[in-house]
Amino acid sequence: MKCRLSILIFAMLGPSVVRADERSSILFLFSDDLPRGILCMVLGCALVYAALFATDCWLYRQVPPAVILSIVAVAACFTLFKLWERE
Repeated sequence: MKCRLSILIFAMLGPSVVRADERSSILFLFSDDLPRGILCMVLGCALVYAALFATDCWLYRQVPPAVILSIVAVAACFTLFKLWERE
């Protein structure tokens, strides 16, 4: 069962390496490009929050902050897709 789970997780993660500890059934995941993954996570969070706050500002007719937050959301989305293509 442990071997099948490792193979399944490896198939889902792609280039990441899956290794099981001999003493327990905990799987350790090692990625080759951790900093880029963290950057993508931060960009994704910035995208979501900027889009949510921009929507709020548009609904309450606060145009200057809405425009700035919309630009931030679009820039984060564009950068995230560019970084995602490199994988």
